[in-house]
Amino acid sequence: MAIDPIDPAARAELNRRMEERREELGLRWREVAEIAGGITVEGIRGVRVGPTKIPAVPRRKLERALQWPSGEIDRILDSSAESSSGTRPEWSAAQRAKWRTMTPAEIVAEGKRIETQFGIEGRVAYLEAAHHERAKRTTSDTASSKDSAT
Repeated sequence: MAIDPIDPAARAELNRRMEERREELGLRWREVAEIAGGITVEGIRGVRVGPTKIPAVPRRKLERALQWPSGEIDRILDSSAESSSGTRPEWSAAQRAKWRTMTPAEIVAEGKRIETQFGIEGRVAYLEAAHHERAKRTTSDTASSKDSAT
């Protein structure tokens, strides 16, 4: 059975979790594809961000390559679809660090790109999270400069 996540937030969560796991394992997507066997990097991208159904065989191969238990992709998609109403996605530490170095124009451009994949809800969630992260940085920078002055 292939899963067709109608909710773009479920696919965004799958993408985030796959990216996070790949980073934890210290792999590139090319290496994940080689470990999975029979899946191209483009095929993995389709699983991560594509709008189409995910056939069972690629799901299972990716789970093995990412060292996840069988059925983990289904669980991520199911739990994300169930909990997406009224909740905000979690962003990886790498993404939060990236926001700290991006200009506002770069963040807006990335938000527009995200909207093409995940709709306006994805864009809004991205921009709100980036704004919140940058505001935390500004607050901590201000506190640090006050401490230095005393």
